[in-house]
Parts: sequence; C-alpha cells; structure tokens
Amino acid sequence: MWLQYSLGSIGGLLAGLGSFYLLDELVIERERRFDKFYMLCVGMGLLVGLSGAYLMKSLSMLFLTIIFGSTLFIGATIDKQYLILPDEGAILLLISGLSRIWLLNISWQFVLMGVSLVWLGGSFLQKVTNGGLGLGDIKWCSVFACWLSLEALWYTIVLAFVGGTCWLLLYWLVTKRTLHILPFGPFLCIAAWIMYLWEQGGGLISI
Repeated sequence: MWLQYSLGSIGGLLAGLGSFYLLDELVIERERRFDKFYMLCVGMGLLVGLSGAYLMKSLSMLFLTIIFGSTLFIGATIDKQYLILPDEGAILLLISGLSRIWLLNISWQFVLMGVSLVWLGGSFLQKVTNGGLGLGDIKWCSVFACWLSLEALWYTIVLAFVGGTCWLLLYWLVTKRTLHILPFGPFLCIAAWIMYLWEQGGGLISI
C-alpha cells in the first residue's frame, strides 16, 4: 500500500506540474501566472494522486485516474478563462478511457449507449438554447461514458446543471446582476470527478 501511495503522490505532483505547464502553453492570450495558481496546480495534482491511490486497486487504474483528474482540471480551468473545452482534452480522455474499458472488461454496448444518448440529448439542448450549450461540453460529456456508468453519467449531468443554476442564483443574490455567459465546463468536470470517486468508492454499481 505504501508503494501505491508513494506512486500516487509522485504521479499526482508530476500531473500538477504538467498541468501548470500545459495551461501556460495553451493560453490564447499570454498572461502572467501567479505563484498561487502554481500552487493550486500542484495541490490539485497531489489531491488527484492521493485520492486515486486510496480508491484504486491497481497501479494501472491509479495512473489512468491521475490522467482523468488532471485532464478535468485543465479543461475546467481553460473553459473558465476562455469559454472553450479543448478537443485535445476530449481526445486524451477518449484514449485513456478506452484503455480503462479494456482493462476492466466493461461492456461496449453500454458505453456506446451512453455516448449516443449524451450526444443526441446534448445536440437537442444546443438547438433549444440557441447554442447556449457548447459543442465542447457535448464532446467532453460524451467521452465521460468511457469513465462512468450510465447511472453515474446521468447524475453527472444533473449535478452539473444544478451546480450551474445555483451559481447563477448566488451571483444574482450577491451582485443583483444577471450573468449572461456562464462557463459550463467547470461544473461538468467537477461533477464528473465527484461521481467518478463516488462510484469507485462503492457509491454506485458500475455497469
């Protein structure tokens, strides 16, 4: 167990450092990175590594969990700043998610079902809201089907919408102003991470 915790800590710290580097390289407009942000990246990476070491039963799943958590952190940060969830992150989650499916021998039928339902439902919401829901949100949420069961994926979507709605309400109560543009990516990524940890901890039964 000590080896798994050590590898989780080291892997998480490396992921945090890598997150800081990628965020510094992928910014659309150059800006100065503050020390607090640097420490946040390192702290988030360490948290991902330790939580993965606690919940995962194998080293392969531990490293996949570090990739998943770090990518979610990067995506949420970029979307908050620039209102875009990058395709590169979705591709990374897809590749690592396919590895997870193969390692755990998960049914491909349920994965494809989850991807299809999210894509169709997201496309419908995008049309209804006149583009209020971004295509990047739909892509990332579809890829989450490689990481979450259908039940956990549904709870992720609900939790993300509830979190976004509560944030809008809180913003209005504090500022008495309406927030017209809300980055949905951070709520989606946080909800996915919560449900992933809950499911790995036995809160839900994976399909």
